Amino acid sequence: MLFPSLVFYPSYGTPTPQFIFDNSQYPNSKYFADHGMFVKVHYPSDPGPQVGSITVKVTSTKDPSGLSLTFNRITGLNDYVLPTTYVYFSTVSTDPVKPAIWIQSSYVDTITVQVTNPSDSTTGQTGTQSATYGTLPAAGPQPDLKKQITCTAGADVDGICKEWKNPIGFNGLKIAYGTGKIEWACNPSSPDWFNLCPAIGQNDVYVEIDYLAGHAPDITALQNIVTSFNKEKIVLHLQIDDNIPYHKDLVGPPTNGNAWSEYGSIKQVYFGTSSERTVTGPCPTQCVSDSLTGKRNVFHYALFLHSTASGSSGVSEGPPAGSTAQGIGNDMAMYLGNWAGGVGSTDEQGGTVMHELGHNLGLRHGGGDDKNCKPNYLSVMNYAYQFSTLFPSPRPLNYSGDINNLGEGTAPSSLPDEVTGVLTTYPSATPPLVVFGSNSGAYHTGTAGTNSHTSCINWNWDGSCANPSTPTNLNKITLPNGNPLCTPAETDTNEQFSGFKDWDITTNLHLNMWDARWTSSSMWDGLGSYVPPQPVEDPYKYPVIVLLIIIGILSALIIKVRMRKAMIPGGP
Repeated sequence: MLFPSLVFYPSYGTPTPQFIFDNSQYPNSKYFADHGMFVKVHYPSDPGPQVGSITVKVTSTKDPSGLSLTFNRITGLNDYVLPTTYVYFSTVSTDPVKPAIWIQSSYVDTITVQVTNPSDSTTGQTGTQSATYGTLPAAGPQPDLKKQITCTAGADVDGICKEWKNPIGFNGLKIAYGTGKIEWACNPSSPDWFNLCPAIGQNDVYVEIDYLAGHAPDITALQNIVTSFNKEKIVLHLQIDDNIPYHKDLVGPPTNGNAWSEYGSIKQVYFGTSSERTVTGPCPTQCVSDSLTGKRNVFHYALFLHSTASGSSGVSEGPPAGSTAQGIGNDMAMYLGNWAGGVGSTDEQGGTVMHELGHNLGLRHGGGDDKNCKPNYLSVMNYAYQFSTLFPSPRPLNYSGDINNLGEGTAPSSLPDEVTGVLTTYPSATPPLVVFGSNSGAYHTGTAGTNSHTSCINWNWDGSCANPSTPTNLNKITLPNGNPLCTPAETDTNEQFSGFKDWDITTNLHLNMWDARWTSSSMWDGLGSYVPPQPVEDPYKYPVIVLLIIIGILSALIIKVRMRKAMIPGGP
């Protein structure tokens, strides 16, 4: 494969375009092939207002025909980029849809990039390089995956030990277990958006975030999520940690039970900050293991990866789909390598992270059930609301704050009420939009009523705001690309849609990862079926017991010896 670089070539009549290739993050060429090449065409001076787009030809030695791609001008600049941001490569064939250029199976090839329109074209050519994924380093000491730590001062409302929140002389989170400790300081006088100070009586949720090279999380997206939680008086702490110098196109998701995947292999290496997982003189192997065990009792773990075989934007542990069993989790993965820009837009990242975290906290695609695309479930857990794709403007990044029951029914009396529509009493700056489907799969939007004011929704789209006389399939939605948003099994015309209040932390949103009513084998990171957690043993308990036993034995021996001496003639 190749590593492109900044190149300059002459042109005729108009400013000389410069090809700018971003390879600063690429540790090796196989990553480059998997992730794609960022190409920007820059003109040192204005090529003219009429040049709103240019045509760029990309070819390889394997495929000299290549592809002609339209690069659009960035508003206010003399720069042109591909709408999908990256030019991808494939060892199978050229794909005009993605688009992907056919390259040698050995990943060693030469790519040529040429502007063909305007006609005063220039050509840039790159060099070659051998292929490798990069390697994961060996894993260090591991946490005890089945250990639930018993709190000395009791668990707080979020399940975190009270003594770990702002202990005397320290601002922040200070986890102590065995010979190890984890400290994450906060500054009350200069708050960090992602690490506000914890407090007893406050709902705190902690997440460590690591990411493969080239997949750094969008800071704005994460800030938007933190804001949504803060509005509900839940403080979300996000520890953005390792930029992992490794890349692979497909990485398996987090798994339950005995199953294991590459996700687990990466977590074994990178869970915990570098200092937390490094063996040193003051903190030897057992100390590191204890430290990570303590951290695991508090922190969820999120990995930003490239893609997965299912094509999902994310996968996480949580309630098992298709089952009434309750469940929560501690691991989640974001797979946005094939989405906008090869990393996902701000909207896509925000929706995906909050969606997968919701599963970790016990939420399903229908809130309390698996019925997806319900028009009355205004939550990012709902596929129809995870992204803003179906809305004329960005939808609120939020979980559901209201219960709005709705039924499709088969008789006019049980059909959804068009006059009332969806009524929400949940506070909102503007009336929230409702998206709903139809028998054909075409989708529409309406406006929910707020603060007891009804707002008509024309469910069957017949132009009349009156109760419909025929049933319509409200959660059957076909995306612009022709694919169904929800599975056929989820979409029929005789469903009752139960609303759900996601933000209810008393019964619905489970912040405590170690609530025995909800904990499942998903918490054990591939170790197998659930084992009831054991309380933490006092590290001095057994030595004291052993000492007492020894003292007891010695005392008995002394007494016995004295008795024997007393029985010997001539003794004292």
